Amino acid sequence: MAQKFYIVQAGFLPVGASDVTGWRSHSFYSGRGAYDDAMAEYEKEVRKNLHPRRMFRVVCTEHCSRKDTYTYVCGFESSAKTL
Repeated sequence: MAQKFYIVQAGFLPVGASDVTGWRSHSFYSGRGAYDDAMAEYEKEVRKNLHPRRMFRVVCTEHCSRKDTYTYVCGFESSAKTL
């Protein structure tokens, strides 16, 4: 079974838009406790960055080299294909 990587991503919500484009990977977590670590980092970033257009989410992937395999886990759900 492939190891899962949980990634905290950051992006900006453009004015008048309902989707975030240009997500940037913020942190990578893998191995034991990966989900809990990623969620803790996500919550810390949300509290620290109170900009109304700054959005964070956690995604999961089994292959860090394939950006199209990200699966949404929590946060702002985006349908953008600009990963």
